[in-house]
Amino acid sequence: MTMMLAHQRISPTAKLVAYWRQFTDIPFAEDVANLFDVVHIYTDLLKGPEDRYFKHEIMAPILEVRYKSIQNALEKRNMKQVLEFASGISLRGLAMTRDPALIYVETDLPGLNEEKLKLINIIKNRHNIGHRPNLFFYPVNILNFDEIEPSLQNLDRKRPLAIVHEGLFQYLTRQEKTVAAKNIHKILEIFGGIWITPDLDTEKSLHARLFEPKQLEQFVAAIKQHTGRNFHENTFKDDEDVYGFFNELGFETAHAPQFGDDIVLSSLKGQPMPEDMHEALVSLRLWTLTIKNRSV
Repeated sequence: MTMMLAHQRISPTAKLVAYWRQFTDIPFAEDVANLFDVVHIYTDLLKGPEDRYFKHEIMAPILEVRYKSIQNALEKRNMKQVLEFASGISLRGLAMTRDPALIYVETDLPGLNEEKLKLINIIKNRHNIGHRPNLFFYPVNILNFDEIEPSLQNLDRKRPLAIVHEGLFQYLTRQEKTVAAKNIHKILEIFGGIWITPDLDTEKSLHARLFEPKQLEQFVAAIKQHTGRNFHENTFKDDEDVYGFFNELGFETAHAPQFGDDIVLSSLKGQPMPEDMHEALVSLRLWTLTIKNRSV
């Protein structure tokens, strides 16, 4: 089975994330939640569980940290070209292209990309945002380099590129991860730059980061039912597995904590952080990859 899934099977999970993001100050998150029936998506995918691990008190901070850690990494490195795969409806490109010097290219599967363009037009009208000549959208499957190539045409090959994604690699099988990584390597051979993602879960981190085993089983089962994809089966075994996998494909790999003093959690609403939430957040990692024998 390849990643050529009907977008309708994948897009509900993007909207599930949008449900939790609405409890944060992530740009346009409230607009997205209001324009999509995210409450229905939440109750449909998770069957309205009462377990607090599935409620916004836990998930909103985790997703807020994930989003903001990528943002901070791009800003700290002063990256002025960004290519995002499987960008979903986070609308990071719309937020970041307030900076006219930054070029942002969002890609996603065709159906979701079309749906997002309609959403963005509504939001731009609502907030009186004019045309952004530095923001581009392309229908792309990361496993098909022929689809990727057109999305590169607005990028400057003399400047380094940041490639990002969040919530993509968990869906990919080992074979598909290999294809995707090889395609990203091809891009970075052209531009130079860096690959930034929080997606390289291991069996240990997947358990420790999100849920106790019972909650994890329930979450994985719900996602598998709607997407046909099993997060647990697709994850890396451990850090050694991650480093070995990407080393064989020509990458230098490193990670750092997602959560730090530079991230203010709006989702806590001024409330003290529960101990178990703090444990989850400090275990989150942001991975950075560069191709061997080439400077960033």
